[in-house]
Amino acid sequence: MHADCTRKCRPECPHNLVCRCLEVTEAALLQALDAVDPQTLEEVRRLTGAGTGCLACHKLVKRYLERRQKPAGGESLAYALAGVA
Repeated sequence: MHADCTRKCRPECPHNLVCRCLEVTEAALLQALDAVDPQTLEEVRRLTGAGTGCLACHKLVKRYLERRQKPAGGESLAYALAGVA
């Protein structure tokens, strides 16, 4: 958890870690997904570093990719991913 966070700000906190090994935050991951539109876990790994350490975050990163590829009814990416973590 980021120093500015409290337990109450989860899961909406932009400092939530998606990858603990490389300290990749949800905000950084969402930014990469929006900017570059990676289609595979390998592309996300190259862009952000997430998933290149212990591999424990692979399932979570894949869920972000799946939700990214098919958001429902024109909702924003952040809204579509709100329930991922």
